[in-house]
Amino acid sequence: MYHFPGPFFLPTFKIVLFMSIFFKTK
Repeated sequence: MYHFPGPFFLPTFKIVLFMSIFFKTK
């Protein structure tokens, strides 16, 4: 698992999570 700084990793993780949910419900 990659190690990212908090301010960079958290927004990216939320975007990926949102995208996966978005495509799953579409």
